[in-house]
Amino acid sequence: MMKVLDVPDTIKQHGSRTLNLQLAAIGVLFGSALVLGNASFIFLSVPTVQMLKAGGPATIYVLGIALGTESAQLLQALRVLVVCFGVGIASYGDVTLNLAGLVLQLGSIVTDALRCCFLQRVLQHSQVDTTPLVTLAHVAPYSAAALVLPMAVVEGRRLVQTFDDWQPAIPAVLLSGLLAACLNFVVFKLIQLTSALTTSLSGVIKEWVCILVAMYVYGTVVTYMQWVGYSIAIAGLLWYQSGKLAAAAAAAGAKSADAAAGSCSEEKARLISSSGGSTSEGGSVSGSGSSSELKDIECGGKGS
Repeated sequence: MMKVLDVPDTIKQHGSRTLNLQLAAIGVLFGSALVLGNASFIFLSVPTVQMLKAGGPATIYVLGIALGTESAQLLQALRVLVVCFGVGIASYGDVTLNLAGLVLQLGSIVTDALRCCFLQRVLQHSQVDTTPLVTLAHVAPYSAAALVLPMAVVEGRRLVQTFDDWQPAIPAVLLSGLLAACLNFVVFKLIQLTSALTTSLSGVIKEWVCILVAMYVYGTVVTYMQWVGYSIAIAGLLWYQSGKLAAAAAAAGAKSADAAAGSCSEEKARLISSSGGSTSEGGSVSGSGSSSELKDIECGGKGS
């Protein structure tokens, strides 16, 4: 794919052993999260799994603080908890707990949270200027290995014996794999542009789309409690995003002010240099004609 699109493999060119180990860890965590999550469905009902998954954003937030990808803020934590609470209400129903299924699903949540946090560090804080497509190309083989090895041990013989039964489904499986690759690329890009936490919280929107499609295509009945729960989750998500936008606007304003102050200082230095004068401790300038020009320059965001 990279050769077709003529995308340079910056990771291979850099040849960083540490970066390759990080990508291998991300791939193994990705495959392990899928294995553990799918295995939990053997022991748990769908509502139970969805309710446990509601704690995913909170897990990412806690691990992000530990790994340095998120900052500890009480208001931010409250926003995340509102989203988790809403999804938990929407998923509440025929909740049946099984210890083995609980351990498997919690393991899936933790491994996926670690994967997202490590991926954010690679895409945003790595010394190598990589792209989501290049990162995905290096992560995918490790993910495949983490999936194929358990499959060969647990289900390999049965798959060979029942090959004629599932052979017609191969085109659908390949199409599903292609769509999954496109989804992973979008997720990688979103993590690069925002954060692992924002990506996890945006999954609430995906749940809404799935609900609406299921209602239209399959006639799925959505209960009043589900509507209330997802409404709370959407409200929490909008609250979280408004906080992120306000923080981004404040950071942009501070950066603009710093740039203006730096430009003002450079202009003063240029005038002093061109006049051949020097500044005294009180800020006066010796040199013909330069004092009046410097008085017209005011720093710190004031107008001239």
